Amino acid sequence: MSEVITIRELCDDEWPIYSALRLESLRDCPNFFGGKVDVEEKYSPQEWINWLSPNRQALFGLFDEDMPIGLTGLLVLSEGPSAIHLVASYIRPAYRGRGLSHMLYEARIKWAVKNGAWKKAVTRHREGNEASRRANQKHGFSLARITRETWSDNMVDNRYEYELDLDDLRRNSSEAENISNLLINNRK
Repeated sequence: MSEVITIRELCDDEWPIYSALRLESLRDCPNFFGGKVDVEEKYSPQEWINWLSPNRQALFGLFDEDMPIGLTGLLVLSEGPSAIHLVASYIRPAYRGRGLSHMLYEARIKWAVKNGAWKKAVTRHREGNEASRRANQKHGFSLARITRETWSDNMVDNRYEYELDLDDLRRNSSEAENISNLLINNRK
């Protein structure tokens, strides 16, 4: 492990990085991600490329120098243009517990503020996903609702949904780069 950890948006020709990390996340944490590894293993290259379409979302890779070590993204759902959803955060086990989730949140929030007119960012997690709860709380998200959901493993469990007011971030920061300071202040 090096000390040079970076995060950047993935482009469509990097679909092998995305597919490898996505399948790894489904194998490592099958109860926390929507999707099933046995289904997604059969995706064609074009299906993986479609996930990286900028019209649909933004996906980011977390890297230790050139080695992919994590994944995260934003997704526009059919609920309307007022919200962007933070999804699919995964960090390889050897890199967990080092505070790297901050990079995942910061990259997505900066991207959402800079690239759209969404009023809020939304994130969700399943009952028992304490790492996700702690991370979103550190970044200023507020609990919006708790609902029951049937998950990809066919179990019914609570889904916790949190929201972050992006308009408030925009009002308090004239430049997307200053969001880093606001996020750090939210963590205190």
